[in-house]
Amino acid sequence: MTWKRTQELDKMKWIKKYVSKSTRQKDLDEQRLFKSFAFVVLLGQVFGIMPLSDACGPHEHCIYFKWKSWKVLYTLLVVVGSVFCGWSTIYHMANHGSTMGLVSAVMFYLNSIVVHLLFVSLAKDWAHLMREWSAVDIGMRSYGWPSNLDARLKITSVIILSFATSEHLLSAIQNFVRAINCRNTIAEIFEYFFVNLAYPQVFSSITYSIGIGVTLQVITLISTFSWTYIDLFIILISSALALRFRQVSDRMESYLQAAVAVREIKPRQPLQLSDIVLWRNLREDYNRLSKLCRILNEHISYIVLVSFGSNLFFILVQFFNSLKPIRNTTEMVYFYFSFGFLIGRTICVSLYGSWIHDESQKFIPLLNSVPSTIYNIEVRRFVLHVGIETISLTGKKFFNVTRSIVLSIAGTIVTYELVLIQFYGGQIQKSGNETYGC
Repeated sequence: MTWKRTQELDKMKWIKKYVSKSTRQKDLDEQRLFKSFAFVVLLGQVFGIMPLSDACGPHEHCIYFKWKSWKVLYTLLVVVGSVFCGWSTIYHMANHGSTMGLVSAVMFYLNSIVVHLLFVSLAKDWAHLMREWSAVDIGMRSYGWPSNLDARLKITSVIILSFATSEHLLSAIQNFVRAINCRNTIAEIFEYFFVNLAYPQVFSSITYSIGIGVTLQVITLISTFSWTYIDLFIILISSALALRFRQVSDRMESYLQAAVAVREIKPRQPLQLSDIVLWRNLREDYNRLSKLCRILNEHISYIVLVSFGSNLFFILVQFFNSLKPIRNTTEMVYFYFSFGFLIGRTICVSLYGSWIHDESQKFIPLLNSVPSTIYNIEVRRFVLHVGIETISLTGKKFFNVTRSIVLSIAGTIVTYELVLIQFYGGQIQKSGNETYGC
């Protein structure tokens, strides 16, 4: 027997040992997704999202949703504030006419309202979803915890929310620079900032006060982060499920390589019962994950729909704004940073959301490469399952989140951008003729 064949046999022994025993990581009974996701839930609660109680509890059964709690009250106050801002903008449009800026403001606050209400609905079902996910974690204990999952979730959250913070700061700095150039005293600067630049549609119908201005700024800050959070949530939840699919495909590939090597050495050896059991376990693990994907999709399909819809709309708005002249360096830095962050975030949501589908498709070439010498009834059932069912997130079944959605979004942008220019093209010329004064 050659040295290479000896290696393959050793690998086969290692596979069977790997399947039969748990890995030597931390205690797997202490590792559950709800614990890894507690950090993300707490971040959302800062902005009035996911008003759960005991989200960091020791067990998934400790998580619960309660209507009579200060977290739900905080969320409702944010929703009321967003409703007020959106209604004031619509009232201003009815009296003074529609502009692209006012339409985008209405959509911005409407998006905040919808996002907060959707996450209230998800918070009611979060404990059930985490119990389903914990059952999968327990059933897949032999695979170990996905490599670096906790660190991946936290690092991704910090990076995306840092970019969102920078974008909001650049927006405020841009307006403050203009207010400082137009007014002298601190009181006049703040009044000009709130009344003329930040919220003219609101203060056209109510009397200005610094308290109202600060409150509106807080509502806008929360709305900005809620818009980013919905994308972050999809990215993180997709990563967690995709990594589980990858564990199953990696095990299948390792087992397939080792089994083929054994059959090449002993081609007349009869099929072992353990081989069928191993293939059945792989198929049941895949089935367990596909069922979890369906359950997850039932809970977050509206969130996926709102995420892609809002990102598409604001990309169209930013493309429209790019046709207007940029008058100073601060405005240029903010515009390109904001536009780049929006496009990058949309691409990340599309790619991470499609990661689940990508990992589920890896099973097709692996199963098709199974040699006839180790083919059995469990492999056949596995092939039928993978070939018939499409595993992916959906936007309430209007679309599947796969890699092709990036091209679909690009085509939609080109189409509807022409419509926007046709309706609001006059504002571009008017903006070019205006001077950048006070």
